[in-house]
Amino acid sequence: MNSIHFWQTARDCLRGDDPVVLLLVAAAEGSSPGRPGFKMLAGPDGRRSGTIGGGALERMLIERAMELLSGPAPSPSWIQYQHRPEGEVAVSSGMICSGGQTMAILPLKPATEEVIGFILERLRDGRGVSLTVDAGGLHAGVEEVPENEPETISWDPDAWRYRETIQPPLRMTIVGGGHVGLALSRVLTMLGYRVVILDNRPDLDTLRDYHDASEIRVIDYERVAEHVPTGERSHCVIMTHGHLADELVLRRLAGRHFGYLGMMGSRFKVAELFDRLATDGVPRAWLDRVSAPVGLQIGSQTPAEIAVSIAAELVRLRRQPESPDANKGAS
Repeated sequence: MNSIHFWQTARDCLRGDDPVVLLLVAAAEGSSPGRPGFKMLAGPDGRRSGTIGGGALERMLIERAMELLSGPAPSPSWIQYQHRPEGEVAVSSGMICSGGQTMAILPLKPATEEVIGFILERLRDGRGVSLTVDAGGLHAGVEEVPENEPETISWDPDAWRYRETIQPPLRMTIVGGGHVGLALSRVLTMLGYRVVILDNRPDLDTLRDYHDASEIRVIDYERVAEHVPTGERSHCVIMTHGHLADELVLRRLAGRHFGYLGMMGSRFKVAELFDRLATDGVPRAWLDRVSAPVGLQIGSQTPAEIAVSIAAELVRLRRQPESPDANKGAS
């Protein structure tokens, strides 16, 4: 889920005077379908954004939220659910998985728009923000959240206070606007990335189909470094229309630090290119951290399959950073 899209949806509801409730997983234990930090927006008009885990519990919480909205003065509430069959515990989700969740149901009021606007401003500027939910509603912190600070969540059951640091969406720059890039853009958007497409062909047909991308730029690859920001939250995949253009782009990005850098190509072409770059002075240590050929080796052939293999590698990088090669990325 792209955090900017999520909070913009919330703001749009408030600006349109549409009632909306924020559902939030504050804490979880065991085999719970929703994990801390999962969020969902729900309105009586059927509008939905995000998820709190799906299934019976999500449906029950939406129904509870709609009941709350229909009351005279809806206010925040907290509910603890145990995932057991009906009748085994006082508040049960009816699900057979073993675990529990603490849920916040927070009707968003017009005054909340200012807080959400602050969240959006920081995220769009590429800066993190701290979010607090308590009996008083939704609050956004003004303290700086460093780029390299991981997203953190804390829950204080005594004070009924939830706190989270939110980092801006990871940015993926796809250099090459062909069919594989198109498939990758769609998959990564679902994973919450902010996707930017770069290509040097203004008349490329597929550029018209990048509806999921946040931005499309037609550039000169000689100046590609000006369009790919550095930093841990900046990821990049090179998949241009040919190996000569791939080499040009990689040369212009050489020595810069990214959270992840990958390049599409055969093992032979990659090895040949890396040897030329090393001969020209690009450090081998930098080249060794480039994921090339890009993606997990799962025998993918079609654009969609290649996109899935790349997305899987990125998920592993984020969720299992201790795995072999999971930290590949230029530094």
